[in-house]
Amino acid sequence: AVAVAFLGGEGPQDARSADHVSLWQGTIGDWSDPANWDTPSAPGTFPTNGGATYDAILSNGGSITLDLDVVIEKLDFSSGTILGGFNLTLNDSLTWTGGVMEGTGTTTVAGAGSSITGAGFTGLDRTLRNTGTMIYSAVDSSVLNFGATNVTPGVLINEGRFTVTAGG
Repeated sequence: AVAVAFLGGEGPQDARSADHVSLWQGTIGDWSDPANWDTPSAPGTFPTNGGATYDAILSNGGSITLDLDVVIEKLDFSSGTILGGFNLTLNDSLTWTGGVMEGTGTTTVAGAGSSITGAGFTGLDRTLRNTGTMIYSAVDSSVLNFGATNVTPGVLINEGRFTVTAGG
C-alpha cells in the first residue's frame, strides 16, 4: 500500500449535526423538487440552504440536477449521477462509494472525515474542491475516474488534507 498526503489551507472545520436527513428517491429530476426527496422528519422539504440544515443520501440511482446552489452538512453518495452547473457545498463530510459527479459546477467539501472508497465506480467530471480532510482509498484505478463520461475532465483542488492509499 502507498500513502501520500498533500497538506495546505486552514484545515477542517468542526463537524456539524444536521436538523434533517433526506433520501433521494432514485428518479431523474431537479434537486429543488421536494417530490424527489424523502425527509421523514420534515415532509415536503428538500435539502438546500435556508433555515434548517440537511444531510443528503443518494443511494437509489437516478440523475439529480443541481438547479440552484446548494449548501448541506453531509452527503452519502453511492450511486446515480449528480450533474449541473450550480455549486454543491458540504459543510461537513462526503462519503463517496459510487456514482458520477458531472457538470460545470463545483462540489466543495469543508469538513473532516470525508472519503472516496469502495469497489463502486466513481466518476468525476466536475470540480471537486477539498478544504477539509479527505481519504482516497483505491484498490485499482476504477475507484476515481477523471473524465469518466467524457463530458468535462474532472478537477480535484486540494486546499486541506488529502490522503491517498492504494493497494491490493
